[in-house]
Amino acid sequence: MCKRIKGIHFPMMIVAGYCTSCLGQTLSPTCAVYGLLATEGNYMQDYFDRTLSQAETVYNPANIAMFLTLAILTMVIAVVTRPPITADLSFAANDAELEREREWMKTDRSNFAGKLNGSRIIMWLIGLCGIVVILHEFITKGFLGALSLNFIITFFLTVNCFLYSTPTAFIGAHKDCMKLGTEVMFQFPFYGGIAGIMSSSGLAALVVSGLVQISTVKTLPVVAYLSAAIVNLFIPSQGGQFIIQGPLLMDAAQHLGSNMITVVNGFVYGDQVTNLIQPLYIIPALAMTGTKLKHVWGFMAFICVFWLIITIIGLMVFPVIF
Repeated sequence: MCKRIKGIHFPMMIVAGYCTSCLGQTLSPTCAVYGLLATEGNYMQDYFDRTLSQAETVYNPANIAMFLTLAILTMVIAVVTRPPITADLSFAANDAELEREREWMKTDRSNFAGKLNGSRIIMWLIGLCGIVVILHEFITKGFLGALSLNFIITFFLTVNCFLYSTPTAFIGAHKDCMKLGTEVMFQFPFYGGIAGIMSSSGLAALVVSGLVQISTVKTLPVVAYLSAAIVNLFIPSQGGQFIIQGPLLMDAAQHLGSNMITVVNGFVYGDQVTNLIQPLYIIPALAMTGTKLKHVWGFMAFICVFWLIITIIGLMVFPVIF
């Protein structure tokens, strides 16, 4: 697009795409927390006495209204924001890099193993097995009731079986993408250490409990949002963060009589908002395009301020309306 349309500010395109990725988690069956609560035998099940389908957590009217409000606002900001002309930055794609997929298609078919690795039939057979599992889950549990973590993993694996023509192509694409994710994955052991320190030292519990003590029935979702936003700066893993914060927030919700699903939704939005200033997951996009973090961080922080304001208002208003 930058090659074809003159004057497009490429860093702003990166930011707009990254905002979509973050916001999409709040209305997505792939969200770690929502998938966890829908999975049988999860560690939070005692708080609800059952699993929570994604119809209850993700696709309730208040959450949909919140998502649409933020989505429309973000699109408007991305369109009307005009960086100065002096900051014009474009992206010159390397044509050789764009042709890498052809390398994935090369398979040595001189032996039996090579023939299997280059076989489209193998991918189709695995994909058909996945379709059987998916249909069974839909029929027995319903569309939204089927959306557990295990189902989501199976679904995407099945889709890839039909998107890639051979096992070699699929594995080649996976290896190539792993290069972009290396910097992210390398940081997770350190974040795991930070999570362990915060958990064992009681620091995370202190942050959350301190905010909970000043909460009311109506303000607890906002407190969950703010506490998740703060803790996310140190533990940018939603699943790991919820292990620490989830029980504390649910205990507070039970004690105050707050709607626990709204509190969970507040947590999810808080976990995403500070991803804009803790830009861990934008690293692959920056690596792929050769863009510097300094070129995009300011725009992300700019949008983060709007998200904070609008979401706090929404968590107070939408649950009352819906």
